[in-house]
Amino acid sequence: MSDDVATSPSGTATGYEPAGWLRLIVALWSGPHWWATHLGLTYLVVPETCEYGLEWTLHLITVGTALGCAVGWWVSRGVVRRAAAHRDVDRYARRDAYLGWIGVFMSVFFLAVTLMEGVPALFLSPCW
Repeated sequence: MSDDVATSPSGTATGYEPAGWLRLIVALWSGPHWWATHLGLTYLVVPETCEYGLEWTLHLITVGTALGCAVGWWVSRGVVRRAAAHRDVDRYARRDAYLGWIGVFMSVFFLAVTLMEGVPALFLSPCW
């Protein structure tokens, strides 16, 4: 039996198609990627935003990267929901559910961190 067909412990096909590698990568790395992008972009553009009076760009960067983290949460949640019905009989479904939950927690964590990094710019000017 080939490895791309999901089987139960007894060796029978379960009908579950494992999540693809791209979906798992998006689920697991979307949160850290968008947080690092937020951190890097804000440090990069602060001098120009202060020079030209465009402080709203920092808020735009925060909203955009927070949406990227939310997409990671949405994909992770989809992986978990797909695997939930087959988790008891299929090893790929157990793997997908495990990695999906890790993606959910990482995305929520990095979404919170990204938003917390953007909050001070709402109250304090970065141009002082």
